[in-house]
Amino acid sequence: MADTMRDPPLRAAAERSDRLPAQQALRVLAAINGSERSGRVLNHVLRLPQLYGPVEVVVLNVQPKPQDWRLRGWGWFQREAIHDRLINELGRRAIASAGRQLDAAGIAHRDRIELGEPGETIARCAREEGCDLVVLAEPRPGAVRMWLLRNGGLSTGVTAGIVVHLAQVPVVLVP
Repeated sequence: MADTMRDPPLRAAAERSDRLPAQQALRVLAAINGSERSGRVLNHVLRLPQLYGPVEVVVLNVQPKPQDWRLRGWGWFQREAIHDRLINELGRRAIASAGRQLDAAGIAHRDRIELGEPGETIARCAREEGCDLVVLAEPRPGAVRMWLLRNGGLSTGVTAGIVVHLAQVPVVLVP
């Protein structure tokens, strides 16, 4: 539990989980996109059961919805096929690895793929799924981001900033 004392979002989620009945698991939304950031999110999620007991994970992949103006011409008529491809080809590929790792660790999980703006969709899905905690990764900071983070405490991750602003539960940003 020493780790939770240094991490306020985890401490808040742990305190909430202490109020839950013993049989109820901590519900975590893990936002992944198939990049190396997804690996960092999963590594963090895989450590949570050791700290807090049973964990249920909602693995969320958000595919950006194509803008309507880009679908003009033949794309307009193929909208459903394009959305289906985004979900079934790109989205499922992104969450397949996460599912295998969670299965190997014996962690209960549910996969969810959505189309939309990432920040808003992550916050909405956390509400809909009744999650106690949201875990996502920020891009690795370059020199300017590092300076802003160190000197001003400012994060420049757009999606992360939107989720932190909109989420009604603690949000953990994995570096």
